[in-house]
Amino acid sequence: MNCKNIAIVGLGLIGGSVLKALQGFENATFYGIDLDETVLSEAKKQGLISNETLTSAEILKLADVVFVCLPPDATLSFINSNIFKENALITDVSGVKQAICKKITQPDLNYIGGHPMAGKEESGFAASDAKLFQNASYLLTPTPEHKQEHIELLQKMALYMGFRETVLTNPEEHDRMIAYTSQLMHIVAVALCDSERLDDSKRFSAGSLRDCTRVAKLDSNLWTRLFLLNKEDLVDCIDEFSESLKKVRNLIAEEKESELKAFLEEASDRKRRFLA
Repeated sequence: MNCKNIAIVGLGLIGGSVLKALQGFENATFYGIDLDETVLSEAKKQGLISNETLTSAEILKLADVVFVCLPPDATLSFINSNIFKENALITDVSGVKQAICKKITQPDLNYIGGHPMAGKEESGFAASDAKLFQNASYLLTPTPEHKQEHIELLQKMALYMGFRETVLTNPEEHDRMIAYTSQLMHIVAVALCDSERLDDSKRFSAGSLRDCTRVAKLDSNLWTRLFLLNKEDLVDCIDEFSESLKKVRNLIAEEKESELKAFLEEASDRKRRFLA
């Protein structure tokens, strides 16, 4: 597939990192689309984009590949309300997939859902980093109708950006697994911070509290929407986790030492298998 022109829509943490990590890919020309003119000016100053005086509509008519790096609702709105170059490949970076994949109204659009499994506590273009994706996983949700050349191009781009692997899945499986691996982890971190004990914990904590609460420093607007857009899968995960907490709580309260030991060993063994 021809990949002379690449457009990045939304130059925040992820979009800016995609832009920086893809520099030099097949000698492509890069264009940026963002509502913040200061961000575009900074990207131009760094030599990352070649916008010149082009409008967003003109950029989309040129772009062979478009990365939409916006929050989920804005991603869907952007894709459904713009006109893209014929045969252009459109992808995104949203943390939910069914809410986008199933609601795209443009006919015959070459859209493949994407989700880079990477991030950091800071946000915005200033926090973007060409090395953000090193050794991370890149999730793609193509359908059987997608052209193999489009899938292979995104896999090639992922490798170029430093991703460890590209995982091909579907929107349903993506959302079911992300509810556990990402969204529930943020819920747990926030719940741990929902305690006045945290205010007095600095002198009494080592690494465990810091590690368990790392992702609690989040963008509340973004994560509220991610949680609600995947509410069925996420509620299932929360219920399952609540049952595990209740189980270990009762084993402790009832001093069932042997059963508690077995519970801890089983969970520890599962963690070792995960690490292996």
